[in-house]
Amino acid sequence: MQLVIRCERDKNDMAMHDSQRPWSESLPELLISMICHRLHPMDIPCFRAVCKHWNNSSEFTFYPADLTPILISDTITDSGLLRCYSPYFNKMFVVRTPLRAPGSRIFSLEPNGWAMLRGPEKTVSLGNLFNGSTFKTTESEFCGGYFCSSGEDGTGDPELCGIVGMYATTYGVKFQSWDGESTKYFEGQRSEFAMLQCKPVLHKGLWYCIGERARLGVFDPMKSEWRVLEEPNGFGPDLAYKNCYLVESQEELLAVLTVVNGAPINVLRLNEEEMTWERMESLGSRAIFTGTVTSRSMANPPVAMANKVYLPKFYGCPQVIQAALIVSRGSLGFVPERSSSESVDTMLGSGNGDNGGAWFYDLELDSGVDKQIIGCKSLMQYIWVDLGRASP
Repeated sequence: MQLVIRCERDKNDMAMHDSQRPWSESLPELLISMICHRLHPMDIPCFRAVCKHWNNSSEFTFYPADLTPILISDTITDSGLLRCYSPYFNKMFVVRTPLRAPGSRIFSLEPNGWAMLRGPEKTVSLGNLFNGSTFKTTESEFCGGYFCSSGEDGTGDPELCGIVGMYATTYGVKFQSWDGESTKYFEGQRSEFAMLQCKPVLHKGLWYCIGERARLGVFDPMKSEWRVLEEPNGFGPDLAYKNCYLVESQEELLAVLTVVNGAPINVLRLNEEEMTWERMESLGSRAIFTGTVTSRSMANPPVAMANKVYLPKFYGCPQVIQAALIVSRGSLGFVPERSSSESVDTMLGSGNGDNGGAWFYDLELDSGVDKQIIGCKSLMQYIWVDLGRASP
Protein backbone atom coordinates (compact mmCIF):
# COMPACT_ATOMS: atom_id res chain seq x y z
CA MET A 1 0.00 0.00 0.00
CA GLN A 2 2.84 2.38 0.88
CA LEU A 3 4.54 1.54 -2.43
CA VAL A 4 1.41 2.44 -4.40
CA ILE A 5 1.04 5.74 -2.53
CA ARG A 6 4.72 6.60 -3.15
CA CYS A 7 4.39 5.86 -6.87
CA GLU A 8 1.31 8.06 -7.14
CA ARG A 9 3.14 10.82 -5.28
CA ASP A 10 6.12 10.57 -7.66
CA LYS A 11 3.82 10.83 -10.66
CA ASN A 12 2.15 13.90 -9.20
CA ASP A 13 5.55 15.49 -8.52
CA MET A 14 6.68 14.83 -12.08
CA ALA A 15 3.47 16.27 -13.49
CA MET A 16 3.85 19.34 -11.29
CA HIS A 17 7.49 19.71 -12.37
CA ASP A 18 6.51 19.47 -16.04
CA SER A 19 3.80 22.09 -15.57
CA GLN A 20 6.37 24.45 -14.00
CA ARG A 21 8.92 24.03 -16.80
CA PRO A 22 9.16 26.94 -19.26
CA TRP A 23 7.37 26.23 -22.52
CA SER A 24 10.67 26.80 -24.38
CA GLU A 25 12.18 23.72 -22.73
CA SER A 26 9.24 21.52 -23.62
CA LEU A 27 9.80 21.81 -27.39
CA PRO A 28 11.37 18.72 -29.02
CA GLU A 29 14.97 19.07 -30.15
CA LEU A 30 14.04 18.16 -33.73
CA LEU A 31 11.51 21.00 -33.89
CA ILE A 32 14.02 23.48 -32.47
CA SER A 33 16.60 22.40 -35.07
CA MET A 34 14.04 22.83 -37.89
CA ILE A 35 13.17 26.34 -36.68
CA CYS A 36 16.84 27.27 -36.42
CA HIS A 37 17.53 26.16 -39.98
CA ARG A 38 14.82 28.51 -41.27
CA LEU A 39 16.21 31.58 -39.52
CA HIS A 40 18.48 34.17 -41.07
CA PRO A 41 22.06 33.63 -39.84
CA MET A 42 22.06 37.07 -38.20
CA ASP A 43 19.14 35.96 -35.95
CA ILE A 44 20.67 32.65 -34.85
CA PRO A 45 22.73 34.00 -31.90
CA CYS A 46 19.59 35.62 -30.40
CA PHE A 47 17.64 32.40 -30.95
CA ARG A 48 20.28 30.32 -29.17
CA ALA A 49 20.44 32.78 -26.28
CA VAL A 50 16.82 32.08 -25.24
CA CYS A 51 17.75 29.15 -23.01
CA LYS A 52 20.27 26.33 -22.61
CA HIS A 53 17.89 23.82 -24.23
CA TRP A 54 17.58 25.89 -27.42
CA ASN A 55 21.31 26.53 -27.49
CA ASN A 56 22.15 22.81 -27.30
CA SER A 57 19.49 21.83 -29.85
CA SER A 58 20.13 24.44 -32.54
CA GLU A 59 23.17 23.25 -34.43
CA PHE A 60 24.37 25.25 -37.43
CA THR A 61 27.50 25.53 -39.55
CA PHE A 62 29.85 28.18 -38.19
CA TYR A 63 33.27 28.99 -39.68
CA PRO A 64 35.31 30.99 -37.12
CA ALA A 65 36.95 34.08 -38.59
CA ASP A 66 39.51 34.45 -35.82
CA LEU A 67 41.55 31.30 -36.44
CA THR A 68 43.86 33.16 -38.81
CA PRO A 69 43.94 36.51 -40.62
CA ILE A 70 41.53 36.66 -43.57
CA LEU A 71 42.14 37.99 -47.08
CA ILE A 72 39.37 40.43 -48.00
CA SER A 73 38.77 42.27 -51.26
CA ASP A 74 39.83 45.90 -50.91
CA THR A 75 36.61 47.11 -52.55
CA ILE A 76 32.94 46.61 -51.70
CA THR A 77 30.57 46.17 -54.62
CA ASP A 78 27.72 48.61 -55.24
CA SER A 79 25.34 46.07 -53.72
CA GLY A 80 27.48 45.74 -50.60
CA LEU A 81 29.22 42.43 -51.32
CA LEU A 82 32.58 41.77 -49.68
CA ARG A 83 34.73 38.74 -50.58
CA CYS A 84 36.69 37.02 -47.82
CA TYR A 85 39.17 34.18 -48.34
CA SER A 86 40.11 31.96 -45.40
CA PRO A 87 43.51 30.24 -45.81
CA TYR A 88 42.59 27.81 -43.03
CA PHE A 89 39.32 26.57 -44.56
CA ASN A 90 40.40 27.28 -48.16
CA LYS A 91 36.97 28.79 -48.83
CA MET A 92 35.82 32.08 -50.33
CA PHE A 93 32.99 33.64 -48.30
CA VAL A 94 30.86 36.29 -50.00
CA VAL A 95 29.31 38.51 -47.35
CA ARG A 96 26.57 41.07 -47.95
CA THR A 97 27.07 44.19 -45.85
CA PRO A 98 24.94 47.36 -45.40
CA LEU A 99 28.03 49.52 -46.07
CA ARG A 100 28.01 51.45 -49.34
CA ALA A 101 31.21 53.13 -50.45
CA PRO A 102 31.27 53.58 -54.26
CA GLY A 103 34.76 54.04 -55.64
CA SER A 104 36.45 53.60 -52.25
CA ARG A 105 39.19 51.16 -51.27
CA ILE A 106 39.59 49.43 -47.91
CA PHE A 107 43.02 49.90 -46.32
CA SER A 108 42.41 48.31 -42.94
CA LEU A 109 39.66 46.67 -40.93
CA GLU A 110 39.28 46.36 -37.16
CA PRO A 111 37.59 43.41 -35.39
CA ASN A 112 34.79 45.75 -34.29
CA GLY A 113 33.77 46.15 -37.94
CA TRP A 114 35.19 49.62 -38.67
CA ALA A 115 36.95 49.74 -42.04
CA MET A 116 39.28 52.51 -43.19
CA LEU A 117 38.30 53.71 -46.65
CA ARG A 118 40.05 56.00 -49.11
CA GLY A 119 37.63 57.64 -51.51
CA PRO A 120 38.10 58.65 -55.14
CA GLU A 121 38.52 62.33 -54.20
CA LYS A 122 41.38 61.87 -51.70
CA THR A 123 38.92 61.54 -48.83
CA VAL A 124 39.66 59.21 -45.92
CA SER A 125 36.71 57.88 -43.95
CA LEU A 126 35.64 55.05 -41.66
CA GLY A 127 32.73 52.74 -42.47
CA ASN A 128 31.07 50.04 -40.38
CA LEU A 129 30.39 46.64 -41.95
CA PHE A 130 27.66 45.74 -39.46
CA ASN A 131 25.39 48.80 -39.51
CA GLY A 132 26.58 50.65 -42.63
CA SER A 133 27.35 53.91 -40.80
CA THR A 134 30.18 56.09 -42.15
CA PHE A 135 32.34 58.77 -40.58
CA LYS A 136 34.43 61.17 -42.66
CA THR A 137 37.77 61.89 -41.06
CA THR A 138 39.98 63.99 -43.29
CA GLU A 139 41.05 64.78 -46.83
CA SER A 140 44.31 63.30 -47.97
CA GLU A 141 46.97 65.58 -49.39
CA PHE A 142 48.41 62.67 -51.34
CA CYS A 143 47.16 60.66 -54.30
CA GLY A 144 48.77 57.43 -53.12
CA GLY A 145 50.63 56.09 -50.14
CA TYR A 146 49.55 54.18 -47.07
CA PHE A 147 47.01 55.01 -44.40
CA CYS A 148 47.25 53.30 -41.03
CA SER A 149 44.98 53.53 -37.99
CA SER A 150 46.48 54.00 -34.56
CA GLY A 151 45.30 54.87 -31.08
CA GLU A 152 42.18 52.70 -31.39
CA ASP A 153 40.81 52.35 -27.86
CA GLY A 154 38.57 49.37 -28.63
CA THR A 155 35.27 51.19 -28.02
CA GLY A 156 34.40 51.35 -31.69
CA ASP A 157 34.10 55.15 -31.59
CA PRO A 158 35.63 56.41 -34.87
CA GLU A 159 36.27 59.85 -33.37
CA LEU A 160 38.79 58.27 -30.99
CA CYS A 161 40.78 56.64 -33.78
CA GLY A 162 43.94 58.38 -34.97
CA ILE A 163 45.05 58.04 -38.57
CA VAL A 164 48.49 58.36 -40.11
CA GLY A 165 49.11 58.65 -43.85
CA MET A 166 52.53 58.10 -45.42
CA TYR A 167 53.64 58.88 -48.94
CA ALA A 168 57.04 58.10 -50.43
CA THR A 169 58.83 60.83 -52.36
CA THR A 170 62.03 60.61 -54.39
CA TYR A 171 64.18 61.39 -51.37
CA GLY A 172 62.15 60.89 -48.25
CA VAL A 173 58.64 60.49 -46.91
CA LYS A 174 55.65 62.79 -46.36
CA PHE A 175 53.38 62.29 -43.37
CA GLN A 176 49.83 63.27 -42.62
CA SER A 177 48.13 62.67 -39.27
CA TRP A 178 44.58 63.11 -37.97
CA ASP A 179 43.89 63.02 -34.23
CA GLY A 180 40.11 63.06 -34.37
CA GLU A 181 39.82 66.83 -34.61
CA SER A 182 42.49 68.27 -36.89
CA THR A 183 44.96 67.31 -39.60
CA LYS A 184 48.71 67.87 -39.48
CA TYR A 185 51.25 67.56 -42.28
CA PHE A 186 54.96 66.88 -42.12
CA GLU A 187 57.57 66.37 -44.84
CA GLY A 188 60.88 64.76 -44.01
CA GLN A 189 64.05 66.55 -44.95
CA ARG A 190 65.67 65.55 -48.20
CA SER A 191 67.92 62.58 -47.63
CA GLU A 192 69.31 59.60 -49.48
CA PHE A 193 66.35 57.40 -48.66
CA ALA A 194 64.17 55.70 -51.25
CA MET A 195 61.19 54.05 -49.56
CA LEU A 196 60.26 50.59 -50.83
CA GLN A 197 56.70 49.69 -51.78
CA CYS A 198 56.03 48.24 -48.36
CA LYS A 199 53.60 49.42 -45.70
CA PRO A 200 55.27 51.19 -42.74
CA VAL A 201 54.68 49.60 -39.34
CA LEU A 202 54.20 50.96 -35.85
CA HIS A 203 56.92 49.63 -33.53
CA LYS A 204 57.32 50.81 -29.93
CA GLY A 205 55.47 54.04 -30.66
CA LEU A 206 57.48 54.91 -33.80
CA TRP A 207 56.64 54.46 -37.48
CA TYR A 208 59.30 52.49 -39.37
CA CYS A 209 59.74 52.60 -43.15
CA ILE A 210 62.21 50.45 -45.03
CA GLY A 211 64.20 51.64 -48.01
CA GLU A 212 66.86 50.44 -50.39
CA ARG A 213 69.88 48.65 -48.91
CA ALA A 214 67.70 47.68 -45.93
CA ARG A 215 67.96 51.15 -44.44
CA LEU A 216 65.30 52.28 -42.01
CA GLY A 217 63.51 55.60 -41.82
CA VAL A 218 61.80 56.43 -38.52
CA PHE A 219 59.02 58.93 -37.84
CA ASP A 220 58.15 60.00 -34.28
CA PRO A 221 54.46 61.07 -34.35
CA MET A 222 54.68 62.70 -30.91
CA LYS A 223 57.60 64.98 -31.84
CA SER A 224 56.89 65.15 -35.60
CA GLU A 225 60.49 64.16 -36.26
CA TRP A 226 61.85 62.16 -39.20
CA ARG A 227 65.30 60.59 -39.38
CA VAL A 228 67.13 58.00 -41.47
CA LEU A 229 69.19 55.51 -39.51
CA GLU A 230 72.77 54.90 -40.56
CA GLU A 231 72.49 51.25 -39.57
CA PRO A 232 71.59 48.65 -40.63
CA ASN A 233 72.99 49.01 -44.12
CA GLY A 234 72.03 45.87 -46.05
CA PHE A 235 70.57 42.44 -45.33
CA GLY A 236 73.69 40.53 -46.31
CA PRO A 237 75.48 39.60 -49.54
CA ASP A 238 73.81 36.19 -49.91
CA LEU A 239 70.20 37.35 -49.46
CA ALA A 240 68.84 38.28 -52.87
CA TYR A 241 65.18 39.29 -52.93
CA LYS A 242 62.44 40.70 -55.14
CA ASN A 243 60.06 42.05 -52.48
CA CYS A 244 60.54 43.06 -48.87
CA TYR A 245 57.82 43.32 -46.20
CA LEU A 246 58.07 44.82 -42.71
CA VAL A 247 56.19 43.08 -39.89
CA GLU A 248 55.84 43.91 -36.20
CA SER A 249 55.70 40.67 -34.21
CA GLN A 250 55.82 40.27 -30.42
CA GLU A 251 57.64 43.61 -30.04
CA GLU A 252 60.19 42.60 -32.66
CA LEU A 253 60.69 44.20 -36.06
CA LEU A 254 60.90 41.58 -38.80
CA ALA A 255 61.69 41.79 -42.51
CA VAL A 256 60.37 39.12 -44.88
CA LEU A 257 62.27 38.73 -48.16
CA THR A 258 60.65 36.97 -51.12
CA VAL A 259 62.00 36.08 -54.55
CA VAL A 260 60.28 35.99 -57.92
CA ASN A 261 59.16 32.35 -57.85
CA GLY A 262 58.23 32.22 -54.18
CA ALA A 263 60.88 30.00 -52.61
CA PRO A 264 63.07 30.44 -50.73
CA ILE A 265 61.71 33.03 -48.29
CA ASN A 266 63.95 34.55 -45.65
CA VAL A 267 62.78 36.11 -42.40
CA LEU A 268 65.13 38.46 -40.58
CA ARG A 269 64.93 40.01 -37.13
CA LEU A 270 66.31 43.45 -36.33
CA ASN A 271 68.87 43.23 -33.54
CA GLU A 272 68.20 46.65 -32.02
CA GLU A 273 71.31 46.59 -29.85
CA GLU A 274 73.74 46.04 -32.71
CA MET A 275 71.38 47.42 -35.39
CA THR A 276 71.89 44.48 -37.73
CA TRP A 277 69.52 42.12 -39.51
CA GLU A 278 69.77 38.51 -38.30
CA ARG A 279 68.31 35.60 -40.25
CA MET A 280 65.72 33.56 -38.33
CA GLU A 281 65.88 29.78 -38.71
CA SER A 282 62.42 29.34 -37.23
CA LEU A 283 59.32 31.34 -36.33
CA GLY A 284 58.42 28.91 -33.56
CA SER A 285 54.67 28.94 -33.01
CA ARG A 286 54.18 32.10 -35.10
CA ALA A 287 52.93 32.49 -38.67
CA ILE A 288 53.38 35.46 -40.98
CA PHE A 289 50.95 36.67 -43.65
CA THR A 290 52.55 39.06 -46.15
CA GLY A 291 51.16 41.60 -48.59
CA THR A 292 52.12 44.97 -50.02
CA VAL A 293 49.32 46.87 -48.28
CA THR A 294 49.26 44.82 -45.09
CA SER A 295 51.49 42.19 -43.48
CA ARG A 296 50.56 40.49 -40.23
CA SER A 297 52.04 38.13 -37.69
CA MET A 298 50.00 35.70 -35.61
CA ALA A 299 51.35 34.33 -32.34
CA ASN A 300 49.34 31.10 -32.03
CA PRO A 301 47.80 29.97 -35.31
CA PRO A 302 46.45 26.45 -35.81
CA VAL A 303 49.32 23.99 -35.33
CA ALA A 304 49.44 23.03 -39.00
CA MET A 305 49.99 26.69 -39.97
CA ALA A 306 52.77 27.51 -37.51
CA ASN A 307 56.30 28.39 -38.63
CA LYS A 308 55.08 29.30 -42.12
CA VAL A 309 55.00 32.41 -44.28
CA TYR A 310 51.85 32.91 -46.37
CA LEU A 311 51.55 34.98 -49.54
CA PRO A 312 48.24 36.31 -50.96
CA LYS A 313 48.09 33.45 -53.48
CA PHE A 314 46.38 30.06 -53.73
CA TYR A 315 46.23 26.98 -55.91
CA GLY A 316 43.05 25.60 -57.44
CA CYS A 317 39.52 26.95 -56.96
CA PRO A 318 38.25 27.33 -53.41
CA GLN A 319 34.62 26.63 -52.65
CA VAL A 320 32.54 29.81 -52.85
CA ILE A 321 29.95 30.25 -50.11
CA GLN A 322 27.44 33.05 -49.69
CA ALA A 323 27.46 33.73 -45.97
CA ALA A 324 26.60 36.15 -43.20
CA LEU A 325 29.17 37.55 -40.82
CA ILE A 326 27.81 37.12 -37.29
CA VAL A 327 28.93 37.14 -33.66
CA SER A 328 28.22 33.93 -31.76
CA ARG A 329 29.42 33.16 -28.24
CA GLY A 330 31.78 36.10 -28.43
CA SER A 331 33.43 34.90 -31.65
CA LEU A 332 33.12 36.36 -35.13
CA GLY A 333 32.47 33.91 -37.93
CA PHE A 334 30.84 33.04 -41.25
CA VAL A 335 27.47 31.26 -41.39
CA PRO A 336 26.33 30.01 -44.82
CA GLU A 337 23.06 31.43 -46.10
CA ARG A 338 20.42 28.72 -46.27
CA SER A 339 18.13 30.37 -48.77
CA SER A 340 19.50 32.50 -51.55
CA SER A 341 18.32 33.03 -55.11
CA GLU A 342 21.66 34.51 -56.16
CA SER A 343 24.52 32.30 -57.28
CA VAL A 344 28.00 33.56 -56.53
CA ASP A 345 29.83 30.79 -58.39
CA THR A 346 29.45 32.60 -61.70
CA MET A 347 30.81 35.81 -60.16
CA LEU A 348 33.94 34.38 -58.56
CA GLY A 349 34.51 31.11 -60.37
CA SER A 350 33.17 27.78 -59.22
CA GLY A 351 35.13 25.31 -57.16
CA ASN A 352 34.62 22.60 -54.57
CA GLY A 353 37.66 23.36 -52.42
CA ASP A 354 38.96 19.79 -52.70
CA ASN A 355 42.27 20.74 -54.31
CA GLY A 356 44.87 23.38 -53.76
CA GLY A 357 44.90 25.95 -51.00
CA ALA A 358 46.86 28.96 -49.83
CA TRP A 359 50.52 29.13 -50.87
CA PHE A 360 52.95 29.05 -47.98
CA TYR A 361 56.63 28.63 -47.27
CA ASP A 362 57.59 26.27 -44.44
CA LEU A 363 60.71 27.50 -42.65
CA GLU A 364 61.21 24.17 -40.89
CA LEU A 365 61.26 22.19 -44.13
CA ASP A 366 62.89 25.05 -46.05
CA SER A 367 60.31 24.56 -48.78
CA GLY A 368 57.13 26.01 -50.19
CA VAL A 369 54.14 24.25 -51.70
CA ASP A 370 55.52 22.83 -54.96
CA LYS A 371 58.51 25.13 -54.27
CA GLN A 372 57.26 27.81 -56.68
CA ILE A 373 54.26 30.07 -57.04
CA ILE A 374 53.93 29.51 -60.79
CA GLY A 375 50.31 28.60 -61.52
CA CYS A 376 48.97 30.28 -58.39
CA LYS A 377 46.11 32.75 -58.50
CA SER A 378 47.26 36.06 -57.05
CA LEU A 379 44.82 37.99 -54.89
CA MET A 380 46.54 41.30 -55.50
CA GLN A 381 43.41 43.37 -54.79
CA TYR A 382 43.00 41.77 -51.37
CA ILE A 383 44.40 42.70 -47.95
CA TRP A 384 45.06 40.75 -44.76
CA VAL A 385 42.79 41.70 -41.85
CA ASP A 386 41.91 40.30 -38.43
CA LEU A 387 38.15 39.88 -38.63
CA GLY A 388 38.19 38.12 -35.29
CA ARG A 389 40.32 38.57 -32.23
CA ALA A 390 43.46 36.97 -33.64
CA SER A 391 46.52 37.05 -31.41
CA PRO A 392 49.02 39.82 -32.24
